[in-house]
Amino acid sequence: MHILMFPQYSYPSSHAMLETVFSRLLPARGHRVSWIMNARNGSAPTNAPVPWNDSSVYLVANGVRDGSVANPASIWLRILRRIRLAESIHRANHVDIIHVRNELSSGLIARYMRRRWGIPLVFQLSFPLSGKEELDSLARENAAKSKKGISITLKRRVQEGILKRADLVLAISEEMKAVLTRQGIPPDRLLAVPMGFDAQIQPDKYDPERVRKMFALGSSPVVLYFGALDRIRRIDFLFAAIEMVRLAIPDVKLLLLGSASDRSDESWLRSLTEARGLGNTVIFCGAVPRVDVPYFLSAASVSVSPIPPIPAYTVSSPTKVLESLGMGVPVVANEEIRDQKEILVESRGGRCVPYRERAFAEAIADLLAHPDLSREAGQRGREYVLRNRSYTCLSELIEREYLALQLQRRRVT
Repeated sequence: MHILMFPQYSYPSSHAMLETVFSRLLPARGHRVSWIMNARNGSAPTNAPVPWNDSSVYLVANGVRDGSVANPASIWLRILRRIRLAESIHRANHVDIIHVRNELSSGLIARYMRRRWGIPLVFQLSFPLSGKEELDSLARENAAKSKKGISITLKRRVQEGILKRADLVLAISEEMKAVLTRQGIPPDRLLAVPMGFDAQIQPDKYDPERVRKMFALGSSPVVLYFGALDRIRRIDFLFAAIEMVRLAIPDVKLLLLGSASDRSDESWLRSLTEARGLGNTVIFCGAVPRVDVPYFLSAASVSVSPIPPIPAYTVSSPTKVLESLGMGVPVVANEEIRDQKEILVESRGGRCVPYRERAFAEAIADLLAHPDLSREAGQRGREYVLRNRSYTCLSELIEREYLALQLQRRRVT
């Protein structure tokens, strides 16, 4: 098959699933994958495709400068340009599937291509539709907020229109699939495709001393959090938990790997560590390339995934849980996030507890106090992930769905 991808991200993307499943694994299974992607600032659009692993990328101008907002005319102009490019790709090399990830303007392009050329549309959704409660609260704000509410309402309607006309909707989790079903998307056109783990990553290839020496960790047990440090993520939750852990294990270290989109959020977190007397316990490691994350996991005794149980997150598929278990590191996570609860319950790869500071502290301390049992949990987690949630498994699942759409299309025509 020839798959045309609209991935939402600029080229080259470091998104694990896009880079692994679509630019490597599907081409390795004999499929041709072409992308239409925005050129990053400083990169020029190209008339000929550029390579991305084993796939091809057509670069187009973003059309929006940093800090500026696109006007409707420029948006429609970019859509028309992408339509012409998509049609030229289809004429040159027949496209069998158009796959869009999240982005609404690309969804409109795919709807047009589906209507004119009969090409099946797959829409992959990683974020929930805006709920009525959110819109109601926005409507009660001031005029500027009301404009934002109108924008959200419009986007929601566009997204609903795309979802209802897509041949297949890929939800990020079973919980999101359930939400979309309640919102009227037929279950037979819904498939949960969560995040996964790259099975090529081997734990014994990563030396833990690289990170331990870098941050002078010595023999201290390490609790690792990796991900966004934005205030909405409530990382201060971990500070309260690690304070309790430190009562039982005084030399414990909490490593925070990542950054905040707003620097003031990270400054706020640093001030909290000082105020709580955690300056020698909590270590801010900054952001690193995705390929370096396994080094930090190799140095960790326990990985943590505390996710605030708000609607935007309850439908998520936390990559950090899978990447931790894939490296053989046990995980402590909260049970309100369905996807990570199912992973930990089924794999027995750690502890799944309520979103409460004491519950996290007790689970972390228990794993640190029993290293042999922790290693066994981590190993069970790795075996589970390789068996059920590797990107190889997910690429096979997506391929089967693509082929089913092709078979259905042939029957119709």
